[in-house]
Amino acid sequence: MALKHLSELNERALALKPHRRAVVVASHDSHILQAVAMAKKDELIDPVLVGHVDETKKILAELGESEDGYEFIEADSDEDCAITAIKLVQDKKVDIIIKGIIETPTLMRQVVKKENNVLTGLVSACGIFESEKYHKVYAMTDMGINQFPTLEKKAQIIQNAVNFLTKLGIENPKVAVLSSTERVNPKQQDTVEAAELKAMNERGEITGCIVEGPISLDLALMAESAKTKGYSSPVAGDADLLMVPDIVSGNLLVKGIGIFGGPKSMDAVLGCVVPIVFGSRGGPIEAKYNSIVLAAITAGE
Repeated sequence: MALKHLSELNERALALKPHRRAVVVASHDSHILQAVAMAKKDELIDPVLVGHVDETKKILAELGESEDGYEFIEADSDEDCAITAIKLVQDKKVDIIIKGIIETPTLMRQVVKKENNVLTGLVSACGIFESEKYHKVYAMTDMGINQFPTLEKKAQIIQNAVNFLTKLGIENPKVAVLSSTERVNPKQQDTVEAAELKAMNERGEITGCIVEGPISLDLALMAESAKTKGYSSPVAGDADLLMVPDIVSGNLLVKGIGIFGGPKSMDAVLGCVVPIVFGSRGGPIEAKYNSIVLAAITAGE
């Protein structure tokens, strides 16, 4: 089943009972609190705000928010905020982690510590997008966590995203392993690895999906381009998931479509026992709210 609109996920989230408990890590930030307040108003989450409590309460007041329904925990430094949040996860007191005004590496150091036991596998990022120029919702991975993943890690990143999309109701997603060309070039390592990822899928080492690669972006998303070039693949013009070669290309692509295409979006960090909401601090509040929606749906599954 393909998702046509992100609003379908919003409807699913709004129907969830009971609410998810969400810890906001370093909550003393107006930008993230606006999204959190929206999600609380829609009865998606019960927020636990970890950070500078007085400052957090001041921001809530400036937003016209009552303190009722919020839990506050004082933490002085970013590291203290991250440690407190992970302890809440370990004690099963929260279902979602939401990144506030904290540096990503500071939070991730606590997430990936083996002794904290909150990982389920390789950590990776996955974004979900809706564009008027494409016929269905599509996803992208990994544009924010793994810098230059090895072939083995790329396989895990794809499997993470495929399992995630399956939870959202997208069955047997079509995966496009992106490159600048659809031909294998021994001098271009990403094309060699893309072909190997396709072979791994055919051998049953990457499951629950159809993998194509290497494949260029236009062939993955535009059926007319595939027809013009005589390129035949079930993924061509109908991709559900775009796998980028590295963090540089992924970061440029996701920011480029955001600036020029203006799509609706959600994102999640995968590989932890609870979903993690990241998102760029400079990104729109709507995107952060949408990401909380996504986390609410997948929390506990």
